[in-house]
Amino acid sequence: MENLAFSPEWDKLSEKQKIELHTADKFLAIYNKQKGSSYKITAIEDSPDIACQWEEKNLKLYLEITLTEDRKLDIASGLGRKQTRSLDLVCNRRGYSMQNPICEIIERIKEKTSKRYGENVALVVRHVSGVDWDFEQELESIRDNVHCESSPFDQGIWLLSDDKLTQIC
Repeated sequence: MENLAFSPEWDKLSEKQKIELHTADKFLAIYNKQKGSSYKITAIEDSPDIACQWEEKNLKLYLEITLTEDRKLDIASGLGRKQTRSLDLVCNRRGYSMQNPICEIIERIKEKTSKRYGENVALVVRHVSGVDWDFEQELESIRDNVHCESSPFDQGIWLLSDDKLTQIC
């Protein structure tokens, strides 16, 4: 992990904290390139989940992390806990249907925007999928449904999917 400014004791971290750290690291790798910044993870917290600092400029950024998935158990499969993505399972499944990921993303954002997290906070929605979605096509629909103007996330709402980072608000 390239964006850590501290050494967490991995064996003492919960699975949730490990996921949040990996998500924050992936987010910062792309975000820092896009914004020309140099934020590093400085702490694991509770709400928001991750504290970051750009030491040279003495700027702080906090990340609230949440996950979404195409289908129930995609996250568990991505973590190696369940095998729900094998070709055999998909081909033999009858009535297979994928949930609309846009609806789940909107729902999760609405849940998070109903709370207050303080200043300098960004929401990072990490979408776990076996499909490479192009969320750019659905941005207006997402924005229309999450009311960006009243969002408590003054550093934006971001969608992280594979190696793509898209700003929603």
